[in-house]
Amino acid sequence: MTCKDCINFECCKSQNSEKISYYDGLSCMENKCHGFKNKSQYIKLPCKVGDTVYVDTRTLPNDIPPYLVDIKEENLPAYFVGKVVSFRITEKKKLVKIRIQEKWLDNYYFCSFGKTVFLTHEEAEKALGEVKENDSK
Repeated sequence: MTCKDCINFECCKSQNSEKISYYDGLSCMENKCHGFKNKSQYIKLPCKVGDTVYVDTRTLPNDIPPYLVDIKEENLPAYFVGKVVSFRITEKKKLVKIRIQEKWLDNYYFCSFGKTVFLTHEEAEKALGEVKENDSK
């Protein structure tokens, strides 16, 4: 392992700019770094708890009771607004729990972000607009 494998590398680099060329090629054992944290052991979260997200309506379960949606099926929007409630990470799954329309909870895989779950209204509009165009062809 070298300093570049440490999650703190960029911070150390900016604080020790005159020494960084020295650190670049050394293993952490050689430079005796006690603050080394292997960045491969950390997971980058797609967002934060409390963030607003936009969820593609087509990904929602078909068995949602109508009183939770308050919208007739023919008038469903392309996406619903949700809030990130929590994360669940196991060896096999990385899930985000989202409260949709303040009424029900659903889990989404991290890989859903940018495909069916979006961080901005604009992202959702653009992606779901492209889907509509492709469906109409």
